[in-house]
Amino acid sequence: MDFDEIKTRFKILGAIFLLGGAFVWWQVDSTRKAAIEEASSYREPVVETPGTRYPRLGKVEEAGRSGKTDEALAQVRQIVSSSQDPAEKDAALQVLPRLLLEAFRGTAKAGSLDSGEALWKEFSSVADEGLREIGAWDLRSWAQREVEAGNLEASRRLMAMVLGKPLSRSDIRGYELLKHYRAFLLSRRSAAGAAGRAEEAEALFIEAASLDPWGDDLRSALQGTPAPELLASGKRLLASAKYSAALARFDAAWEARDLSDKDRAVIRSGKDECWLGLAAEAEAAGHISREFFISALSFLERADGPKAAEAASRLAALLEKQADIAAADKRFPEADAMLRQAGEKAEDSWRRRAFADPPDLWTGVDPETAGRVQKSFRPGVEQSNELSSLVMRLKGAESPLLECRLLAAKREGLVFDWALDEAPKNPDKGLPMLRSCLRRRPDAMFRAQADAAVRRLLRLAIGKKDLNRLTDVSAFLISELGPPAPGDPFHAELLSSLRSAAQEYQASSANKSVFILSLIADAFSSESAGVAAREAAITQGLAFFQKASESQAGGIALGPSGLDGLSVVSVENSTEHHMLIFYDGPERFFLRLNPYRRASAVFRDGTFSIGVMASADEVVPYRSKISYAGQRVFHRFVIERLVNGRKEDDRAWAVPASGDWTLLRVPSGSAGLSVDPATGQVKPAGRP
Repeated sequence: MDFDEIKTRFKILGAIFLLGGAFVWWQVDSTRKAAIEEASSYREPVVETPGTRYPRLGKVEEAGRSGKTDEALAQVRQIVSSSQDPAEKDAALQVLPRLLLEAFRGTAKAGSLDSGEALWKEFSSVADEGLREIGAWDLRSWAQREVEAGNLEASRRLMAMVLGKPLSRSDIRGYELLKHYRAFLLSRRSAAGAAGRAEEAEALFIEAASLDPWGDDLRSALQGTPAPELLASGKRLLASAKYSAALARFDAAWEARDLSDKDRAVIRSGKDECWLGLAAEAEAAGHISREFFISALSFLERADGPKAAEAASRLAALLEKQADIAAADKRFPEADAMLRQAGEKAEDSWRRRAFADPPDLWTGVDPETAGRVQKSFRPGVEQSNELSSLVMRLKGAESPLLECRLLAAKREGLVFDWALDEAPKNPDKGLPMLRSCLRRRPDAMFRAQADAAVRRLLRLAIGKKDLNRLTDVSAFLISELGPPAPGDPFHAELLSSLRSAAQEYQASSANKSVFILSLIADAFSSESAGVAAREAAITQGLAFFQKASESQAGGIALGPSGLDGLSVVSVENSTEHHMLIFYDGPERFFLRLNPYRRASAVFRDGTFSIGVMASADEVVPYRSKISYAGQRVFHRFVIERLVNGRKEDDRAWAVPASGDWTLLRVPSGSAGLSVDPATGQVKPAGRP
């Protein structure tokens, strides 16, 4: 293939791409215009007009149908201000926004700004969000016409109406208009500069920059300006709090190749000052949401020079403040995310200080950690490395940074409030959240609140005779908070409800019946009802396992138990279900493990038949046989599924068990044994 042929083919490809691009542009532009026309011609469907019931509104409708919008509007305003009938007034308030929109459309066509501003203000105050968005199409279309016509003052007034609420980048229609308006301002600025009107040109540039503090169009408008002049004007604008325009000057100056290191340091510092100033302005105006491109959060995140540590600290404080507001409104997921981000920004602020020149390692570090690191490591690199390692390794409440600890504590309290709010609405989500909070050992006040919330939920299940919910909530109460004491009025009610549930389940779900008997046995262990339930649970459970197929015994041997004639089993339940493990051998007993719980048990040496079941019907039980001889064995239970004929378990993504190890049982006559809460190892009292 020769060179001319290659050139010809490239020309053909180029033409195809140009045609394709033109077609896409035509489609986008056509879609935009069609949407504007559709919005402009929008009319609310009317099923029953208020005028059929209220004579005065009938006259309003008649005037509207006759095209006398101003007359109809005056009449409906009179009804709203003077009506003594609340129903008539409400009906008039439903008609008013549509008439205001119709009047505004007429004003927009006529180009009457004074009337348009007044109508838009009134319309925005009474229209719902959907109708306001419809009106916004007309407003933007009007503003676009004035921009295209080159009418500066009209464009300014209309853009002020458009920007009454900050636009988000997802609002493409509004953002496109903003770009057109800024391009219009910059073109007027160029014309003013060419005519020697320097002050006017500068004012137009500042106005264009204030709409959106970044963009290539601002830098392009400054091309050809010498770097020293850009730097000097940037400093001057910064001093007069014209942050957006100053930022554009600094950005343009940064592109120069012959800047000294000193000048570059000044630019980095100046840009940070601009971001901090913009953030302060946005915060004062209430522009904090991440959806707004003019947002305090967005500005603070962009600081990356000598003020970056300060910006990160301010960002953490602002996120915490917004989290408090969200929590007060019960927007818990949003508040939780902001507190998590606040912790990350607090850590980022410390890291930036620690690696600054000179470094600031110790501000915000708890005194105990600071003293230990200073005592154990040499000043300089060793201390810096050790403290940095601690900050990166230990998060939240474990962090050596005091600010992170406080934020973690606040977040823990927030999640607890979230769990309390969620539990009555969605127990399947709220109770696991509450369990996680309780496992982190909250104070007595939290436990009392949780106990009251769970009891309310349990009484509701009892009242509705919802056996499934009764079973789940009872298990949660008994396992995580403890059963009601004998003198508690709820004591007898809970026992009676559980007994009834066990009887009803006996015919339909053997494992649930056994599970409820185990709850009664654990909750009322010192009473005759509990003793009888334990015997019944063991008998029914072992009988149930006679039908289950036998599997090979699992477990990991951890060495000798260290207890004469006794063995220890340590179990982790890494499932969302309660687990029942039955033992039949030298002793007959069962262990009940709460979801995501770990526990140890002691029993006499020998060979045992073991059966394992979960509180859910869909989990298949199994049994096995294993011999113990003075050893400690570890078991971790996960849910196993059959997928395409192959067994798969949740081991890879199973939630780890949490909380301290507990001691579930010891043989009679073996008092004095205790469990190490960190390892699950059982030892005689007094032995280290």
